[in-house]
Amino acid sequence: MSLERAKGTRKMSIYHVVVPLFDESHWTELLIFDAVASVIDQDEPNQMSTSQKIFTLAMVRKTNALLLGLKKKGFGEGKWNGFGGKVEKDETISEGAVRELEEESGLVAKCLTKIGILEFEFVGDPVLFEVHVFDVTQYEGEPVETEEMKPQWFPEDGIPYEKMWPDDILWYPLYLKGIKFRGHFLYQGYDTILNYTLTQMDHLPS
Repeated sequence: MSLERAKGTRKMSIYHVVVPLFDESHWTELLIFDAVASVIDQDEPNQMSTSQKIFTLAMVRKTNALLLGLKKKGFGEGKWNGFGGKVEKDETISEGAVRELEEESGLVAKCLTKIGILEFEFVGDPVLFEVHVFDVTQYEGEPVETEEMKPQWFPEDGIPYEKMWPDDILWYPLYLKGIKFRGHFLYQGYDTILNYTLTQMDHLPS
């Protein structure tokens, strides 16, 4: 992945993020608008969010293929995504990941590996969403369509980024290489990223 800064004014810069999707001859270009005046410094207290919710995201893989679910209703409707949801008060984050995966796909995870932690803010919403991303390669059962999700296998070189959350194209390449990461994304609405940070990590908190 290459990150290239284009010319801009003092208050607004445009970043051209170019990510290879299929092979060296097929590229997709994504424009990320970075509002300098609202850049989030993770070393300082967050000035936007007043509350936090913890979510999980289970990414199921087999050899050269990734299982995604088409969200049929609710938040993220119409987008392809991994499987997850809000962690309940009486469960650990890992337990929440296992429960949500089974509820949404019918699969039972036998081994979870935390691969990333992502934070999401939405302009006008005081809630910070903290999402714990898990890699799942050992599981029981076959994926089934549920009330919320319609699962489908995709080859790793054919992931439908154009029908997914805009941030996915940024961190999926790290995930697919087995690189741990931590990121923070500020959204305007559900389709525009105002700014973000994405860092490779040696270790993640449990």
